[in-house]
Amino acid sequence: MVKVLVPAGGTTITTTWGKSVADLLNLTERIPWALDWKCDTTDPVLGNGAYNGWYIIVGDMVLASAKLYFGSSTTFGTGGMKWGLPVPAESGLTSPGHMSIFLKPSNAVRLIIPRFSDGTYFRGYLENTTASLKGETAGVWGFGGDISFTMQYPINR
Repeated sequence: MVKVLVPAGGTTITTTWGKSVADLLNLTERIPWALDWKCDTTDPVLGNGAYNGWYIIVGDMVLASAKLYFGSSTTFGTGGMKWGLPVPAESGLTSPGHMSIFLKPSNAVRLIIPRFSDGTYFRGYLENTTASLKGETAGVWGFGGDISFTMQYPINR
């Protein structure tokens, strides 16, 4: 619980869960989310692609966003793809948010449903199917395509 009082002489912030005032004021500071992208058989290689990811923790919730751009030398690996979560999730959860893929050269966008494969990784599933994203089929996305993640999920404290 956070109690914020605004008396005539200024602002007083009181916390009841052991966070300092500095922690409260920095709640929205973005923390870099390092890329952890794997496949079950052969891992992908970013090559000359690019990645930008960040997350914040507010209370017991994580809010995360990332974008992975595929370059001309990006390889997609083989087997089911999975990505590491920035912070391990609360046990027993099934889905952390949503993903989308921008496909080149068709300029199509596909909605992907993320599902936890365990508390530290998630996999993407094609909308309205049980098919997970696989490295051997990802090559059709091509140079200039991207995959975006936006998610929120609870964590254990």
